[in-house]
Amino acid sequence: MTDTPKASPAMREQLLDFLPNALETALTAYTVFADKVPMDPESPGLFKAHYDALRVAVAHMELLTKLAAWADLPDPADEKKAQHAHLAVLMARSHVEMDGFNKRWGALEEEDPPDA
Repeated sequence: MTDTPKASPAMREQLLDFLPNALETALTAYTVFADKVPMDPESPGLFKAHYDALRVAVAHMELLTKLAAWADLPDPADEKKAQHAHLAVLMARSHVEMDGFNKRWGALEEEDPPDA
């Protein structure tokens, strides 16, 4: 069994610059779609498209938070404390949204959207 390589200091620096904006983008996309659940009986495909967009945003948040965890971010001991604190807040918000999605709609592994 081999150990998973850890991020180099340069990679961690790049991720610290990239992740906050990427997480904010994913959170914004999720909240925009989550607040507008379409319920048009004439267009059943609209609900599926909406649900799929939510799943994509949640999967994106999950991937970004896992990437941050792999790189041991946020790191409150780092000299860029404000950036790390901002990333920590965004990661916490992402986890809240992902948990809410999973409680309402089920885990991402499910293939079909729940009945509306």
